[in-house]
Amino acid sequence: MIKNLCAFLLFASLAFSQTKYVDGNLTVEGTINHCGADTGAGSAYVCANQASGIIAAYRDGVVYSFRATHSNAAASTLAIDGLAAVLIKKQGGTTDLASGDIAANMEIAVKYNGTSGFFELQTPSANAPGGVITIIEDINLPTAVEINGLGPVASGWDLVAGASPPLAAGGGAGANNPLAFIGFPNTNSPTILHRRLLPSTWTGNIDVAIHWIDQCCGSGNAKWNVDLACATNNSTTGVYYDAGFSNMTFNAASSVTTASNSRLNASKVTVLAVNNCVPSGQLWVRIARDNTVGSNLAGNALVEYVVLTLRRTNQ
Repeated sequence: MIKNLCAFLLFASLAFSQTKYVDGNLTVEGTINHCGADTGAGSAYVCANQASGIIAAYRDGVVYSFRATHSNAAASTLAIDGLAAVLIKKQGGTTDLASGDIAANMEIAVKYNGTSGFFELQTPSANAPGGVITIIEDINLPTAVEINGLGPVASGWDLVAGASPPLAAGGGAGANNPLAFIGFPNTNSPTILHRRLLPSTWTGNIDVAIHWIDQCCGSGNAKWNVDLACATNNSTTGVYYDAGFSNMTFNAASSVTTASNSRLNASKVTVLAVNNCVPSGQLWVRIARDNTVGSNLAGNALVEYVVLTLRRTNQ
């Protein structure tokens, strides 16, 4: 009897004083202000509590929750237990929801702001950065390799025009120095070309960095022109092509001029034009040395490797 009386007094005190501190462990089983699955449509969410939990008014600072049965298409509202529909704002309370902030089957929590008369979203948006992350990926592309007995050969690059055959470091590679380069002389416009498939999650920008060695001079400028071309997939044959595959149409080139520092130099171009490039499509990277630049490096620029920087998502 005494035990039951104590329990009654405890819960009575909780009912009449929400800020009462309870010294002890208390387990509450059941939902709190959760009205179940919504029955609305479009961007108007509607839900109803069970008969024993119907609310008479929205209260300031109180959190309400529901299960969305559909995604939202624009600014959205929530109506609970037949009360007026109230606008739902993003976290911070200044911006309406955007399309896709609520996804189907998400458990949604909102807090009522009685001063301004709106709900503020407490659940992370389905569009939040935590859902989809942009990954910056550097792909290192050596230009040539040294093969024992065969000498240096190009690796993953076509010598299109004027580029020297691959040159071993110092005119020959030792046992512990198997380095090879593609040489760009200071005449004509030597050009190389690389091909690869873009990732299926590729999102847009592409950068290219050219790492080269001054073979001769210790001073002078090397100017590089870099451009990209893309081809789409022929779904009938599975072959990548562009206008019969006779000639690729390249985007406008970007240029960079770098003064030699007598050591390994880096020349980088960023945000190259990517017209017609699509995820899973074929990418062509073309690099040319432009010898019309002032104070042109008088000898070979030996390109050791090229770094291709792509952006893609994690999904």
